[in-house]
Amino acid sequence: MMVATAAQFQQLPYDRQQLYFNHYATYLNQRWHENYSVELYRLDSFYCELWLEQECGQRQQFIA
Repeated sequence: MMVATAAQFQQLPYDRQQLYFNHYATYLNQRWHENYSVELYRLDSFYCELWLEQECGQRQQFIA
């Protein structure tokens, strides 16, 4: 499964995003925004942020 653009990645169901992310992501950096840890990754031809809520243990969110 290859995804060429951020728009194609965003259209995938969450479980497919997670599989693609786990296979192709390269970690670049991390920052904090309020109570979220925001990690920046490169996925082939686009970048993706992984938002991890620290207090409630919500499911992580991918933003490409």
